[in-house]
Amino acid sequence: MHSALTPIISGDFLVAGVDQLWTDTEVNYFSEYGRYQSMLRQVNTVAQSAAIKTGAASDQIIDTGVDNTHAEFSNRIVRGYCYSTSVGNYLNGTPLPSLCPASLPSQRTAGAGKPCVSPNSDLNDALTISCRHGTHVAGIAASANAVPAISGLAPNAKLISIYDESGRQKP
Repeated sequence: MHSALTPIISGDFLVAGVDQLWTDTEVNYFSEYGRYQSMLRQVNTVAQSAAIKTGAASDQIIDTGVDNTHAEFSNRIVRGYCYSTSVGNYLNGTPLPSLCPASLPSQRTAGAGKPCVSPNSDLNDALTISCRHGTHVAGIAASANAVPAISGLAPNAKLISIYDESGRQKP
């Protein structure tokens, strides 16, 4: 993205592109926002099969929260945590409150790991879609086979849902 008002460029770059930005004399400031892994790593399910099949496994989903009413998880979400602050979160220049219940910076209760909620009622807006990401990830990890022949890696696992907007697993 390029701004016409301020000479700013943001985007996704390959390592070679990042190296080029660092050495470009026209660039006054450069900041790496984050690195993302675009594909899932291979999982050795054979080595983990006993825990996966018996339900002895517990999965922690650290993301945008998990919908605890979703049929695929059938009351298997045993704990919820939320870590959210207003620091760095702005909408049209106005600081946003913490997204945890009661606007606290952190909370550790059964319902605290619920997904974020977009103030926009449009189910296809970017924030609403990103708020569902944690539930999607939980489905890959532990969906219970509600759709025949499709299940997560650990369909009997207990789930611990952690809403963490910072990505640091702490406030």
